[in-house]
Amino acid sequence: MNKQAKVAGWIAAAVTFVWFGVHLLVGGADIAGPLRQSELSVELLETLWMVWHMVTAILFATAMLFALAVISADRGMMIAASIVSAALALGGIGAALVSGAGFGVVPQGLLFVPTALLGAWSAVRMT
Repeated sequence: MNKQAKVAGWIAAAVTFVWFGVHLLVGGADIAGPLRQSELSVELLETLWMVWHMVTAILFATAMLFALAVISADRGMMIAASIVSAALALGGIGAALVSGAGFGVVPQGLLFVPTALLGAWSAVRMT
């Protein structure tokens, strides 16, 4: 694995770990806390609570996948991490557009464009 591919992969891993931390700490205070205190039905509340935890797990797993791909110089693993990042980007961008909320309100999808591109670039540069 050449140095450029490693650097790109490590940056993708680091940025994804940052988004994981932001989701966990900021999301926990700004989203999860008020969600738990809302008067939503139990079914809706528990579903949203579960989804928040699933996103937390996906973010951590994706960051680990990027890191392990660099450590093991595994192109397939790097491609898989990039696909997950691309899916998060497309899902978030699509949701912002469809909802009409816009990226000023829900920019999360845009946050995964750099990691998807860095991971894909790293995978292409792996030798």
